[in-house]
Amino acid sequence: MKFELPNDEEIRYHGLMKVWYEQTMHMSFTVYDHPAFLEILTLKDKIDLINLVLWDLQDYVHNCFAILWTIVPPEKQPIVPDKMRGRVDQIRQLWLEWGKTNGYLK
Repeated sequence: MKFELPNDEEIRYHGLMKVWYEQTMHMSFTVYDHPAFLEILTLKDKIDLINLVLWDLQDYVHNCFAILWTIVPPEKQPIVPDKMRGRVDQIRQLWLEWGKTNGYLK
């Protein structure tokens, strides 16, 4: 059985996600301009950022979809119905379904 170790960029991603989560979990207004968030975005050309974010989104409810809204082209994003606005868990489920539909999650 072959086991792949995460590369340095994936390890960096997980560390940044931890910092971002811990420092913004109660302050949604700081999510998009937090230094860890901005640094996570710089990784999009080095790792499969969409896949990593979706996998993280399965395990905990956090505003991970802020990253997805930033890196997934608008025309490819799931449409969030007005009734879901502000409902983090429902938006989370919407992105997870999008991930399955688009082959990121099984």
